[in-house]
Amino acid sequence: PHLLPSGDKWHKELKPTVEAKLHDISVLRHAGIVFDEEVVGMSTDFADYFSQLNLAPSVLWTHVVHWAGLESVNESKLGAFVLDERLGFGASPSSNIGQRLSHALNGVFRTVFDAQEEVVFAAETDPERLAYLMDRRRLGPGQCRLYEICTYTDDPFLVCVGAKRLARAVALFNRLLKAVGIAVAIPVKRQFGS
Repeated sequence: PHLLPSGDKWHKELKPTVEAKLHDISVLRHAGIVFDEEVVGMSTDFADYFSQLNLAPSVLWTHVVHWAGLESVNESKLGAFVLDERLGFGASPSSNIGQRLSHALNGVFRTVFDAQEEVVFAAETDPERLAYLMDRRRLGPGQCRLYEICTYTDDPFLVCVGAKRLARAVALFNRLLKAVGIAVAIPVKRQFGS
């Protein structure tokens, strides 16, 4: 019975939308006026994202491929069996799993960067900026952020009010990825600007 289809499916992926990103950028642009700073951003790409993720031992048996004839491979009359120990680009749940990992990475980033931002906000003395932060805090948790991060599967997009904030955010993001072991793509795939 454990080999019969269960009917369970993966939950639908939650991907960022263009509309949501434009909304967030418009909120940050208003903050940029208050803080007298440009809104700047960074986008990059994770290198071979799915291939960086090991499969759980319990699902390895589902990732065996049979090849009837591989050149220059000693094989029996049955062909060759190839075991892929990494999440593959052709596996149906790969995008969903990658998206979930991206959401988790963004969540860790927000927790750490929010704590760093609180130190910056505590040093703020400008009455207009303080009023803005107080108004935004009344809207709920995370509403006074002067940055926004989202990732579409393996393409992170970070937007900040001010170049110094973006520099701090990128430094933290790079440390996070290094600590977790996620490699980013080659530098030509990165973009910075307003």
